[in-house]
Amino acid sequence: MNNRGNLHKTLKWHSKVPLYKQLYFELKRKIIDQEFKSGEKFFSEKELIKRNGVSRVTVRTALQMLENEGYIQKRQGSVAIVTGQAQFIWNLDDITHDLQSYREYLVTEVRSIHRVPPTKTNRKNLQLDPFTDFVFCIERIRKIMNIKMARSISYLIPTLPLDINNIDEDWDYSITGLLRKLGKNPLYCEETIEAAIADKETCKLLDLPENSVVFFRKRITYVDNDIPLEYVESFYNSRYTKYYVKNKLQ
Repeated sequence: MNNRGNLHKTLKWHSKVPLYKQLYFELKRKIIDQEFKSGEKFFSEKELIKRNGVSRVTVRTALQMLENEGYIQKRQGSVAIVTGQAQFIWNLDDITHDLQSYREYLVTEVRSIHRVPPTKTNRKNLQLDPFTDFVFCIERIRKIMNIKMARSISYLIPTLPLDINNIDEDWDYSITGLLRKLGKNPLYCEETIEAAIADKETCKLLDLPENSVVFFRKRITYVDNDIPLEYVESFYNSRYTKYYVKNKLQ
């Protein structure tokens, strides 16, 4: 396995991203790039500790994450076998937080920023009065390693000081980041996730066959006193995403 090189040069010790997640990302990339083929032995715990100078806990956590997502399968002893280099799966619960911190993997395409008349759903979720005649609408496509992962359509309250013709060039495509640049402090959100049949436009934008099933995520972001700032609808490519939760039994 020496031809696969060391990983320590890619780990950033002062990064906000924990070392176990950095290691997980790098190991995952090696499998996706087919540096390891299905059925081959993967790095052992001992080898990863030696190569990277990290703790056993860090290594075991990264390997457990890979096994949870189906990339490797542990065998007797410390041996692990690669099982899924042809797939790319991201945990739906982690995708936004992790990739915002680890931007090498994330590309965001802003398809449009404009004003639209509020729908009944917009009025309800953004608590708009009957006389409000528009909301801001930002549509984005998110890609990971050129795989189209998600389509997001965000609706923002019209009282924001947002100049749609002059968006800050330092904007990092995060709606939360944009809200903070506009002087708001989003504190919490409510969201639901369900399986749904994607509309034709979403299927086209995500390179999916018509009538494909996607993860449909709805979220409302609030400031203090339950005042909403944003309502967003996101469609996730279900071929490459899953929802994984680990719960402790009482």
